[in-house]
Amino acid sequence: MEKLSGLLSSFSFKGTEVCGAKNTRFSESWSVKDVTDFCTSGDGKETINGRAERTIEVTGNLKYNNAVIEGNSGLMNLAFDSANVIPTDMTFEETATELNSTDGGTTGKGTETVAGFKERKSSITYYMKDTEDEPVRASTKAATLTFATSVNVAGNLRFDNLDIEDPNDGMIKVSLNGTWQGAPTQTNMGLPAGDTGAIAMTYKPGGTTAKAITGTGILLSKSVTLNFDGEMTFTYRFKFNGAILTPKYTS
Repeated sequence: MEKLSGLLSSFSFKGTEVCGAKNTRFSESWSVKDVTDFCTSGDGKETINGRAERTIEVTGNLKYNNAVIEGNSGLMNLAFDSANVIPTDMTFEETATELNSTDGGTTGKGTETVAGFKERKSSITYYMKDTEDEPVRASTKAATLTFATSVNVAGNLRFDNLDIEDPNDGMIKVSLNGTWQGAPTQTNMGLPAGDTGAIAMTYKPGGTTAKAITGTGILLSKSVTLNFDGEMTFTYRFKFNGAILTPKYTS
């Protein structure tokens, strides 16, 4: 019996491998129902399992044209109204509202979810400049958040929170958090939240001797982050709908 490492692992969604994926975490959580009655022996409780909620979180480096996106390209920028801000860190998050669609036909004692409205947020951090005003808050403006060439988010953005950190032995840093209004245009920003399809987490390839978790599900949320001295990373959170197949399958 061979112990498995992550050397041969792969993750795919809708039949396509998610290149850049580095770590995954699968979780299965069963509800527990109390069925204690007059026939239960002794003074202990009696329980049964209800339904299982199954999720998988995937993290890794976001790629464009099969290349890792780096923050040292000098292209990180927020264009907000008439201002241009050069961030040290920036994030784009997209989360779909979970609508429970579980019914009597849901397989595998699982749950089912469809996507409702999506909330999209961004945060940026940058050094304060002596001759520049901070972007206005509580006012929606046209904005483009650029991570790299042909990698950006563009739409209408409103900043709701402002923090200024002023250490006596360092640079003054400004942090802004905002919400995109409506649906901004995403260009090469990874998988879209709310998308549904086949999910396959393969721990060991090999046909009938493979070890994997497969099923169908929905991408509930994604977070994409870039630091000026790092690589662009993503975090995807998927939720399975209905039954899953484990641990062996025929590829």
